[in-house]
Amino acid sequence: MNFDDPQFYFNKQLSWLKFNIRVLEEANSDEEETPLLEKLKYLAITATNLDEFFMVRVSRIKDDIESGFNEADKSGYRPKELFNEISKTIHKIYNNQYKYFNKTIKKLETEGCIINVVKKKM
Repeated sequence: MNFDDPQFYFNKQLSWLKFNIRVLEEANSDEEETPLLEKLKYLAITATNLDEFFMVRVSRIKDDIESGFNEADKSGYRPKELFNEISKTIHKIYNNQYKYFNKTIKKLETEGCIINVVKKKM
């Protein structure tokens, strides 16, 4: 068995994003299973995690690309390929974040937990 084969490895950045997708799915779970305010907490956790992800992890990948580093990691991803895969995944995560956030806010508003206030410019 060849343990250098990429099929035996997960990319840690993509694995980390998959973990955050699972956390985000808690924000879309059944309300009897997860209360509305808990859903907001899960949304906040994923938002904070993604901020850190971009500041630390994505910036390192961009540095690798800009410096011309092109070696594949153990999972078989080269920096540019990894960046593209991360980009696709992040777009899906952000779309779901906004969808779940709006859904949760509307539900909180319906239940009278928050009041929609619109300020008009005078």
